[in-house]
Amino acid sequence: KRAEGFDTSRQMLAVARAALDEMPDEKAAVRFGDIYDPPIASAAADLVTIHHVLHYADDPAAALSEAARVVKPGGVVLVVDFSPHDLVEVKRVHAHVHLGFADNQVQGWLRSAGLNPLEPIHFPGRRLMTGIGPAERELRAGTAPNVTHPAHGVSR
Repeated sequence: KRAEGFDTSRQMLAVARAALDEMPDEKAAVRFGDIYDPPIASAAADLVTIHHVLHYADDPAAALSEAARVVKPGGVVLVVDFSPHDLVEVKRVHAHVHLGFADNQVQGWLRSAGLNPLEPIHFPGRRLMTGIGPAERELRAGTAPNVTHPAHGVSR
């Protein structure tokens, strides 16, 4: 029904706003916000997507913990980032903090945050391979499932 993004970079927000201005639908917005303290209420989101952000994070586990806090029971957290690589120049040129992440590392953080990691998906064939780490928030007893898993197409 609605998408909301946030970033601490005013430059990235300007780029995102320019892209949104070209869209006819006004159901998406971006605003200033920190991944360690997202401006979203607990259990308010059906889907949380963290797209190529964790490699900039000083504390990826804390960021995923906040994603778990804001996703509803039955909701999905989708992490898209680089798999491990040895391109150390990205630290200097693009200010990356991490050189990608192993599946078990991301899955461990998701599990520690109280989420149920699902099978990761990889897109090989590029110099920097991208991996997708989906996870679900378990439904509370007595609630009806209402989420279709975006990576697997499985209704939950």
